[in-house]
Amino acid sequence: MAIPEPSQIPQNVFASLSFVERLGWWCAPSCFLLAGLFYRLGLGQLASYFYLCVLLSTWFVLVGILCGIVAASLRAKRAGRKTRLRWGIGPLVFIAIFLGLYGLAQMGFRGMNRARDRHTVRDGSHSTGESYIFDRVLGYAPKPNISAGARLIVDNTIVFDYSYKTDALRRRIVPSQLDDGSSREKALLIFGGSYAFGEGVNDEDALPNQLALRMPDAQLYNYAFSGYGPGQMLARLESYNLREEVSERQVAAVYLFMPNHVRRVIGAYSVISWSRHSPYYQLGEDGAVFRSGSFQEGRSGLTRWYDFLHGDGAIEYFQVDFPLRLTARHFELCTAVVSAAAAQFELQFESQDFWVVIYPSFPGHRSVDQTMAARFERAGLRVLDYSALFEPDMDGYFFLPHDPHPTPKAHRELADNMANEVHF
Repeated sequence: MAIPEPSQIPQNVFASLSFVERLGWWCAPSCFLLAGLFYRLGLGQLASYFYLCVLLSTWFVLVGILCGIVAASLRAKRAGRKTRLRWGIGPLVFIAIFLGLYGLAQMGFRGMNRARDRHTVRDGSHSTGESYIFDRVLGYAPKPNISAGARLIVDNTIVFDYSYKTDALRRRIVPSQLDDGSSREKALLIFGGSYAFGEGVNDEDALPNQLALRMPDAQLYNYAFSGYGPGQMLARLESYNLREEVSERQVAAVYLFMPNHVRRVIGAYSVISWSRHSPYYQLGEDGAVFRSGSFQEGRSGLTRWYDFLHGDGAIEYFQVDFPLRLTARHFELCTAVVSAAAAQFELQFESQDFWVVIYPSFPGHRSVDQTMAARFERAGLRVLDYSALFEPDMDGYFFLPHDPHPTPKAHRELADNMANEVHF
């Protein structure tokens, strides 16, 4: 088939091509402007949608390049010059289509995530973050002398509705020991995350208060808080003299460990949304740990990348975490941080009464428990392994399937066992 000469092509075709060329030159800078706008919005007003804003920005950049290539190719063709710019159109069209389809998929996953959560209501100052503030040492901490709480409602049914109070030193109170007139020689410090703090239960049902009822000769101090891990325990002992906060002569400590605490030490994707300012510890060549500021300061690139991924609806829907698996290096770091905290505790209180309590966990997490229990023991720490304590009815001890935190029943049973084994 012979290709017609330009003189044989109707003028209306040239007019149409000229219009497409002008449209391309007009669309290209417009797309670049829109790309810059979405990116700026992702850094500012729409920071919580940073991932989606970057996706849209990238899409507009590619469309702008595509428009520019089409316009330049048409101008070169009309001028009778040979051009290879058109060879870039195919890949750009493919990328633009891919990003468009990916954007639609993201909208679908976001819709499914909203549908999954639409029957769930979380409110209260603890859920909204009004009960805690930024802390330069710990990343964040509860406010002193406050009364706060949270409520979880699923399908119009209240799962829990609890409240708590803190003292002047930002520790959750132990109500059974308030103004009881007792003068004690012993004190037990509780470190850990939300399980030790007692998220989901009232002050009287939290583990420290249940231990106080079973250990009347010891004063209980709750230094745990929601989202904390080994890093906060070490940072607190390194930066504060807790001896000044505890008047009792003989002091012991317990760290309540759960498998997720390894990921809190390394600042994994699943925890970075609340722990970006948390302590960032690394292992030195000699095996000792040292602090490199916070995750935001010490490894800003990876933290920013996790921020980027937090906009991905598919990752949220399938609950993917990064790194995908824990390695021996991660376990080593967690062990070193807890060991360093135990050493700091011994230095401050001249006491070796430090226990690591492995909290009861589901069988799927048991391998992490076993690995860490063995490593803690090799490091010379005293370990109480209760990982299988709640079997066979694990579900009966947690607010499942709506919330993974322990019920009052769980705190009572664990306190029964700990009171029989924590002697000092």
